[in-house]
Amino acid sequence: MNSISKFERIIAIDFEFATPPGEVPGVNWRGAYEICSKRWWKLDQRECLDRRSSPFPTDPSTLLVCFYATAELNCFKVLGWEMPARVIDLFVLQRALYNGLPLNWLKPDLEDQKLGRGLNDSLLFHGLHEFVNPEKKEMQQLSAAGGPFDSTTMGALIEYCTSDVAATAALFGKLAPKISQLPKGLDWLIYAGAYQKAVSSMEIRGVPIDYPLFTKMRENWEGIKKGLIEKVNANYGVFEGGSFSFARFANYLKRHGIPWERTATGRLKDDADTWRNAQCIYPGLVELAQLKLTLRDMRTLTVEVGKDSRNRCMLSVFSSITSRNQPSTSKFIFGNAAWLRGLIRPPKGRALIYCDYTSQEPFIAAVQSGDANLMECYLSGDIYLSFAKMAGAAPEDATKTSHSAVRNKFKTTVLALQYGQGIHGLAKRLNICGVEARHLIENHKRTFSKFWGWNARRCNSAWGKSKLVTPLGWPLHLHPGTNPRTVMNFPMQATGADILRQLCIQLDRGGFDLCAPIHDAVLVECDDCDVYEVGKAVQDEMVQAAATVLGDDRIKTDAKIVCHPDRYMDERGETLWPEMMRLLETSHSEASCVVDQTT
Repeated sequence: MNSISKFERIIAIDFEFATPPGEVPGVNWRGAYEICSKRWWKLDQRECLDRRSSPFPTDPSTLLVCFYATAELNCFKVLGWEMPARVIDLFVLQRALYNGLPLNWLKPDLEDQKLGRGLNDSLLFHGLHEFVNPEKKEMQQLSAAGGPFDSTTMGALIEYCTSDVAATAALFGKLAPKISQLPKGLDWLIYAGAYQKAVSSMEIRGVPIDYPLFTKMRENWEGIKKGLIEKVNANYGVFEGGSFSFARFANYLKRHGIPWERTATGRLKDDADTWRNAQCIYPGLVELAQLKLTLRDMRTLTVEVGKDSRNRCMLSVFSSITSRNQPSTSKFIFGNAAWLRGLIRPPKGRALIYCDYTSQEPFIAAVQSGDANLMECYLSGDIYLSFAKMAGAAPEDATKTSHSAVRNKFKTTVLALQYGQGIHGLAKRLNICGVEARHLIENHKRTFSKFWGWNARRCNSAWGKSKLVTPLGWPLHLHPGTNPRTVMNFPMQATGADILRQLCIQLDRGGFDLCAPIHDAVLVECDDCDVYEVGKAVQDEMVQAAATVLGDDRIKTDAKIVCHPDRYMDERGETLWPEMMRLLETSHSEASCVVDQTT
């Protein structure tokens, strides 16, 4: 069904709702408009809550049109209404049409507007100025308050909801003719809507949290941070007076021969992505990176946890250039420092299964390029040591233990090339001369020559066509300012996003209790008596999802099972978690002592 004309009706919809931090949305009212017949449905809060089903059709012959559909689908779930069969999201459509192209670059006459991704900005971009609501932010805040509302306020809010529906319908009129520009057209857009149904399931279910411990931690947060800085700084010496010193950190990097990216002004980069990458590449920086991520994203403990001990937040679908989700790093438990994931704990009688793909990007690269050597390394179970053996740097009987230094050197080479680093960067990273770094890179290019040839042809083709497209149809549009590194990495990263979307759709349709997507992994909940059966079924679905996208079912998966009363623990946070618990007890005892003295 790749033509809008095949639908009997097209209905634009919009809910207004209030969502307290960590809770499910409370529906206030909703509006809907059938574009062809011009029929309206306007329901206030009581009318929404009293209905057991949608007042308009949601069968396969009806196309529902939304702007940011996940929010609307959440309201369907909260109300207990059957999920619509076919839904498309104009937010996602616009992201796909212009992904990689700055909107102000496309419309320089709107440069002073600093266009974002919201409905008002989209209306401005498409010349629908008459539908822009200057009071949108104020009305959203009023709606978010959740009432109760007097009749005058209720009338104003219903009128606001109606104006958003009309704006959505007008925007659809502008964007509908452009759907055919998508690599897979309307079918892909409906497919994206199916993924948003799965995301809605996760946003409503949430991640189970040890709420008593979370509350205790939040109450003693300042004392914990102070103690943590003192403990970690003893090993690094990069804090001064409780504040991070860039000068001291620069000296630390120099002493250890670690290269570090700088901003355009020459300042050492300090963003979250830089620290996350650093902890993957330099094991010695893991503890400092976890501290920096803790201090950066958690000045206050802002993970959003509802009264039912569930972490819920907007997962922000299709927000990255590779189409991955981009939930708030402070509100989402998996966006924070890895040690904090120790708060994840299944309730009594339940279990959690963390299922992830093993070295997903090398597998994608091997399949897409047809490089037999790269696939052989992947299937060996240790891609880095296998690479060293193929390059003649380690004997065939070498193991991770017997040749750890060689393995680490080749691992660093693989990761450096994955992040687009060259000879100079690799030499600094390994503290070796440029000649040896060049030899390592040449080894990689010689061993995986088919991959490098494919990659060069693909990049040249992408620049020629000004576009890249994943197997399932997510596009990247190139322009003169596009980073060549983005062009090189996009196929692997964005195809990984394809696979995760396919997996989530399969699991949601299969009735699995999805809790969260995490890059190339999912968190699933089940009864503890079924945990091994469910874990095996999820891993089977993972293989099937990869095979659907790539036509190859040899991908490896892993599963971590957590049953009550145990808690989930990320290996990167294992060293900090005991220290955090010690600091928590110390801070709690000191606070209790102060209270006793005051009393």
